[in-house]
Amino acid sequence: MNDQTLVALDPRRIAATVRALAREDLSVFVQEAFPILHNEELLRNWHIDAICHELMRLAEGDNRRLLITMPPRTMKSFISSVCFPAWLLGRNPGEKIICVSYAHDLSKEFGGQTRKLMESDWYRRIFRDTHIDRKRASVDKLTTTRGATVMPPPPAER
Repeated sequence: MNDQTLVALDPRRIAATVRALAREDLSVFVQEAFPILHNEELLRNWHIDAICHELMRLAEGDNRRLLITMPPRTMKSFISSVCFPAWLLGRNPGEKIICVSYAHDLSKEFGGQTRKLMESDWYRRIFRDTHIDRKRASVDKLTTTRGATVMPPPPAER
């Protein structure tokens, strides 16, 4: 492909292709979702694709258990607790998901980020059939119009 060919590409077709890829590939979804929540581009690395690959295997039923052990600040929470639930709900608006973390407040924060992502124009263009149900959703619980639920577990008793 030369420079002339690149100029001739229609930006709307490119955007539509990226949206179609984001529907099918969690790694593309994460790449495109990151700037929505962080106002900067994602610096890609191989481990992001590895996490996404294993989560996609989980979603397809090829793997029933997954434990991600990586150092802090490696995107594992953003991918698995923010993007993955949003991507799953986009593909299956009736899914039931519980997001667990060592701290209840952190689970609530991830739920808030998932909600913000799902309310974005970008997300609604990708997953046109997935909508947050404003009547049944609450601060702690995200519910779709098709009955899907994402919620943190109850806080631990002290």
